[in-house]
Amino acid sequence: MGMLDLGATPWLLAAMVGLLTYWFRIRAKKFDFFRDRGIPGPKPSLLDGNYQDLMQSKMAPWVVMEKWFKAYGKVVGYFRIGPNPVFLLFDHDMLKEVLIKDFSRFSDRPTLVNPKDRDSIPAIFRYALTMITGQDWKRVRSTIAPTFTAKKMKGMSPKMNGIMDVMLGILDDKAHSGETIDIYGLFQGLTLDVIGNCAFAMNTDCLRNPDEIFLASVKTIFAGFSSPIIRFLQMFPEFNFFIGRLIKLTAHTQRGNELSGHLENLIKQRREGKLNGHMDMIQLMLDANENPESVDRTDNGDAFSDVRKKYLTEAEMISNAFLFLLAGYETTANCLAFTTYLLAKHPDIQERVYEEIRDELGLQTTPDYEKAQNLPYLEMVIAESLRLFPPVTSFVTRLASETVTIDGVTIPAGAGVEVPLWYLQHDPEVWDRPYEFNPERFSPENKSSIPPMAYMPFGAGPRNCVGMRFAQLEIKIAFVRILQRFRLTTCWESEPEIKLKHTTVSISPANGVFVRLEKRLAVE
Repeated sequence: MGMLDLGATPWLLAAMVGLLTYWFRIRAKKFDFFRDRGIPGPKPSLLDGNYQDLMQSKMAPWVVMEKWFKAYGKVVGYFRIGPNPVFLLFDHDMLKEVLIKDFSRFSDRPTLVNPKDRDSIPAIFRYALTMITGQDWKRVRSTIAPTFTAKKMKGMSPKMNGIMDVMLGILDDKAHSGETIDIYGLFQGLTLDVIGNCAFAMNTDCLRNPDEIFLASVKTIFAGFSSPIIRFLQMFPEFNFFIGRLIKLTAHTQRGNELSGHLENLIKQRREGKLNGHMDMIQLMLDANENPESVDRTDNGDAFSDVRKKYLTEAEMISNAFLFLLAGYETTANCLAFTTYLLAKHPDIQERVYEEIRDELGLQTTPDYEKAQNLPYLEMVIAESLRLFPPVTSFVTRLASETVTIDGVTIPAGAGVEVPLWYLQHDPEVWDRPYEFNPERFSPENKSSIPPMAYMPFGAGPRNCVGMRFAQLEIKIAFVRILQRFRLTTCWESEPEIKLKHTTVSISPANGVFVRLEKRLAVE
């Protein structure tokens, strides 16, 4: 028997070597994608494409992209992670074609797994707008859209104001003691409490309790997105049928399952007539099912004209409530923190915002919703903050099935198209002194001259951020309430130039945002 085993070993080794050689050749051929088509770009690694260049160099990823643009031109071919090709487009006309004019052929985003293998990923992620494709995506998006109309957002504003009261109490204590405060950490608690109440019907207390289980769960989930399993799956998509199942065993999936169980119970109670009168995302999605003809098409053009049935399954409700949590937590906290930093550094601009608030709203405890939504200078300040520090540094859309030629560049079916948002919003050919904080860029007389594809912090076209109105409402109410009562100033811990921490797409303050608060006098 031992003799037979010994004789079989060389053949087994030879077969393994043969298979590995074949696999490497197939993988290497995939990395010839752009070279074969004459598309310029950085040379990829056989292991992980251009991931090392983009994410693990000493330069920030947006600086790397700018370097590529200068070296290769307005169309750059690269491999973000693994062998999946991505066209990085710096050309405004081409981007408009992809995002708006020819959207029907660029409607799907890339996903970690093949849609046919969707069951291999955790249920909490499975039916989110970022994961589903084709007609399923159109139906879910068109059904969810009414959840975020201006009228529905107005109904949520009392909940937001109640949570703002808790934040102001904390800031009052800090102002009274003269302490400095890392307001970024506070804003993370604020956005989670707002989402917990408005999406999950949970009375969380993340503002006052940094050990709140909801906050711990979200941090665990976010940490899981950069896990070795996720990165391996991205680098080697041919193994996603196997790795997808391992994801179910990770801590962030287990936390997600806990939240999923809460939402299942919540939906059941609402359908049984319990907890009536709550205005939150779950209730609004249930209402959208019951009133399918109420879909607001104002932001979507004709992209959804072929959607006949508008409904959500329970699994789709849960996944998209969860997506709302993930999308609205960190990005909104980042915007609040960056804007606070800019206002503290520019007291003249801060005072002009305060004067607008005082003149239009007075010092009322609960500001008038309509007026708070329509403060022109505050709007300009927030827009400029989002230009300087966009919610994401870039975003990827993906061809559904067709090969498309745009301005002489052929993009095959299945190839990704990436929008270099950071560069577009700091392009010196569009923005004078692009790293300078200047809200006047967005004044009525200047705003109309901004090219549409040069500024899109919430994306563009039918696949723009569905929760944009909610995020803007939360940000505006927060600054109205804060500036009514406090003056924001820098302190010894404030950074002269804020240091940034970046993940694969988003940015946040690397060391927090430290400020001091001074109580305004009621007679001002």
